[in-house]
Amino acid sequence: MVRVGLIMIVLLTALGGSALAQIAPGMIGPFPPMQDDLAHHHRGPTGSACVAIRGYAKPETINKDIYQHLIKATNSCGQAIKFQVCYYKTEHCIDMNVPAWEQKESVLGIFPASKRFQFEVKEQF
Repeated sequence: MVRVGLIMIVLLTALGGSALAQIAPGMIGPFPPMQDDLAHHHRGPTGSACVAIRGYAKPETINKDIYQHLIKATNSCGQAIKFQVCYYKTEHCIDMNVPAWEQKESVLGIFPASKRFQFEVKEQF
């Protein structure tokens, strides 16, 4: 598992993933897009990705052993952007719509004793 995570981080860096998504410390997702998918992202005038996405876990207030898996998306372009966020290789997904120049936060899921999670993002046009 650790080796796969390191390979994915190297791939994310090699594909310019820092412009596509930001990874919170201790997180592995989002996974970088395949080479064919790189053209399917909203881009700003400078060619950088419009949306920065990161995931993180937050413990519940009452029971610290239950974690919310949160997705935070920041849109730095002048158009609203819709996308779908899923747990990696599952069909458990949420739809997000981030208005121009704003940020949004959504709960992907809630799990006991599970701080780490992986997710993938697909922008909708």
